[in-house]
Amino acid sequence: MRNYNRDNQAMFTVITDGRNWRFYLSSAGGEFSRRCFKTFDVLDDDLEEVEASLSAFLKKSEIENARQKAEDYLKLNQIQRTAEDCLPEARRRISEPPYPSLPDALVSLVGEKGFSITQDEAVKFIKEADKRKPPVPIAYPTTQTPTPNKTGRFASNRLALIVSMAKAGMTEAQITAAVTKEFGKPGSSVAYYIGCEWRRVNKGGRHFAAAKAAANTKKLKQLM
Repeated sequence: MRNYNRDNQAMFTVITDGRNWRFYLSSAGGEFSRRCFKTFDVLDDDLEEVEASLSAFLKKSEIENARQKAEDYLKLNQIQRTAEDCLPEARRRISEPPYPSLPDALVSLVGEKGFSITQDEAVKFIKEADKRKPPVPIAYPTTQTPTPNKTGRFASNRLALIVSMAKAGMTEAQITAAVTKEFGKPGSSVAYYIGCEWRRVNKGGRHFAAAKAAANTKKLKQLM
């Protein structure tokens, strides 16, 4: 959006997924994220306010006055962001001489940044900041490789394959290769299980498996 507006600048840039709307004043200076002057959520916010915002900035008959409204909104947002940025320092200053009140400290700091707010506006910013909660992090589901002791078709099929190949006299390496081909590279717990199952089925050890494999090969040759 930012690159497009360099050559074909529109008055507004709108980013939306249908529910959340963000309006940007394309001609404003600074970082693109700082040009956002209006946001709303169609489902959660008041519908009358949503309708008023859409009409103010997208309705053809209102477009002539839309720029001034956008600039006013943008300035208000800039002041609010500045107040929020200054609030931690304001809280620190109230514990130092001359021990100002928190609203007074905030008014002074915002003024140093080039903006002017009243004490009532400072009180409002402080209350809104106290009410605001940090965003809840999104919990993404993790992908885990099923192990033989877990239920489900994937685990059952793999378990059956390991047991059948162990009974057929295949070596641990051959079983591991077959499991990898069929289900992907096994984890350490699956590799451990392959070894345990192979030793359980072939109680005589590796020499037993080799002898059984040789016997199977001899029998196959006789049939041929």
